[in-house]
Amino acid sequence: MRKALILLAIALVGVVPLRAEFRRVGAVSFGNTNALATNNELLVASSGNALEIYRFLPGGELLLVARVDNAGEGEIEAMVLSGDTLFVGTDKGSLSSYDLTDPGWPRRLAYVDLGYEVLDIEVKDDVLFVANGYAGLKVLNRYDLSEMGAAGSGYAVGVELWGDSVLLTSTTVPLEVIDITDPSSPTVVATPTLSGCSGGLYIQRLGSDYLILRCGDTLKLYESYSPIHFLYRSTITVLNASTYRPHLRGDTLVVPDLGEVKLFSLSDPYSPTLITSFSIGTWAFPSSVALKDGLLYTFTMYPWRKLYTYSLTVGDTLQKVQLPGTATDMLKVGEFLFVYNQGLSVLSIFPPSNMQLLSFVPVDMGLGTSVAYLDTVGNYLYVGGTGTLHVFDISDPFYPEPHVTYTLPYTVRCLDMIDTTHALLCTSSQLHLLEISTLTASSLSFSLKDVKRYADNYAVGVGNGELVIIGLSPFSIVGGLTLSSSGGAAGVFVSGDTAFVVQAAGDSVGLWIVDMGDPTFPTLVSSMNVAELGPFSSVASIFPVGVRKVGNYVFGSLANVGVFVADVSDPTSPILVDVLHAEGYGVGVLVDGGYIYYLDNFTGLVAYRYPLPTSVAERKEVREVPFTLRGRSVRSDRHLKIFTSSGRLLYEGEGYTFKRPGVFFVVVEGKPYRVVIR
Repeated sequence: MRKALILLAIALVGVVPLRAEFRRVGAVSFGNTNALATNNELLVASSGNALEIYRFLPGGELLLVARVDNAGEGEIEAMVLSGDTLFVGTDKGSLSSYDLTDPGWPRRLAYVDLGYEVLDIEVKDDVLFVANGYAGLKVLNRYDLSEMGAAGSGYAVGVELWGDSVLLTSTTVPLEVIDITDPSSPTVVATPTLSGCSGGLYIQRLGSDYLILRCGDTLKLYESYSPIHFLYRSTITVLNASTYRPHLRGDTLVVPDLGEVKLFSLSDPYSPTLITSFSIGTWAFPSSVALKDGLLYTFTMYPWRKLYTYSLTVGDTLQKVQLPGTATDMLKVGEFLFVYNQGLSVLSIFPPSNMQLLSFVPVDMGLGTSVAYLDTVGNYLYVGGTGTLHVFDISDPFYPEPHVTYTLPYTVRCLDMIDTTHALLCTSSQLHLLEISTLTASSLSFSLKDVKRYADNYAVGVGNGELVIIGLSPFSIVGGLTLSSSGGAAGVFVSGDTAFVVQAAGDSVGLWIVDMGDPTFPTLVSSMNVAELGPFSSVASIFPVGVRKVGNYVFGSLANVGVFVADVSDPTSPILVDVLHAEGYGVGVLVDGGYIYYLDNFTGLVAYRYPLPTSVAERKEVREVPFTLRGRSVRSDRHLKIFTSSGRLLYEGEGYTFKRPGVFFVVVEGKPYRVVIR
């Protein structure tokens, strides 16, 4: 085991400034519409982490009057309008309230972190009832969102009011009846057995005597003579478990399903009747629906995020608008950031606390709209995706102009422009050197996830656990190196003759550093495991990986890892410095001016304050310190506080053994010491 270095943090004057340096400062959000809220004048739609506030116009069209970014960490999953107050909950546990008295200037009133997912919200008088995931039912004061009480068991996903009771459904307990006569002391009074249902995903009251409950791929209707006795009456079958929340208006139930939206009449709950269905495309996924004055409003999530306005009386679509959706790549050009999010968005990111979405241009890629890759040469921006390579003139960044579109016989899975006439393109099984004007290509049979040009005549590609060096003239593989026995998503950043590779390998994410000084014989310098990949490992291979090197630090972003920071000042022994946990699914990272810009496929672009620390190599060893360090154990006869490099308190006491390598701060009598554990 290498000796640990003890270094005085000269620039630090205390612990509080250190902790304040790393923080979430802003966001521009775009993503799926998982929740809608309506009243007579407004429709509020979520977009990842953002709120889009629309006003109903005569004739049924929607006018966007305001947009709220950074509506709490995570993806918005639940919303409800009560008077002029909007309540918003996310999958990361944040709950916010907004004043919409003036819809054009929404104002946040209160915020609370509930710890677990907020999946449904109901309001009664001055009280909120929240389905709070593993926390069950939470009862909150509607004005300051302070907690009043809690009840229930299981993973709570839906809540409905019934007189002086709350009906709570969870994935393991289909129904719990909770007495809320005293909201500060909610009490479970019954757990009725429901025929044909072992767990609930959605709950809605129908009139005064019926209950709609989603159980797996079916919607079941139950009749009740009291809040604790329910009898099964009928079933509505939907196609698959990805179906989102239905919408009930009177006795009409709107059900989003694969490729279509169905409307059922529940005037006879014993025999639901299909009124009509509205097709939105064979593979389209509707995510949220609302019905008002004979008009059906439908938001889709895949392969594009669109808003459809459908007239039930005319039987036709009145409006179809493509909107910013889930993001997969970003590129900074000058002072502007270009993001592919089922179209091309232009953002201003300075200051990071007030980033702005300046414009959005739809990009037509058919069913492959969800994933695309960006690169630039001069005043031209290139967007590669399913069967197309789009070229935009960005000489006026505020208004990107479509320049030309090339049709390709394959799906682009990575893109690196050599110049305006040649491009390197990855597909599922080949690497192409494309002559753009003629659409002729030289090809190599190799499956790569990312490729970057380096030196004058070479490129490096990574994928499936392999690194290959490609000669550009002639176009051929000249060298290679096996990085791991298995490999998923991968990305590479080139600095001089060194490649920094971030790759999913099995159920974990790793960093590999490779010397490419001899293109015919690339050499592994070092590697390290970064983090466990978790539940996204099965789909990680279809999205990009963000890799950047700034100074002596590598920043990587992949799947649910978020952003990790590694000190590579000694390439033979990289150190994991910090991990900025994901808000959803990371696909890109940019480091600029003391800020990290993290692109999330679920919630959009998030900016963090993260000034780079001075490199380990630039410090001098401190000989006299008020503690001893042997191996990975630190001891002192004085009180110690140990913090991670991002300022999170790790330990407080007189002795501690570090569990992993990294950069830490040991604070003794108010003075911080920087400690590197190798």
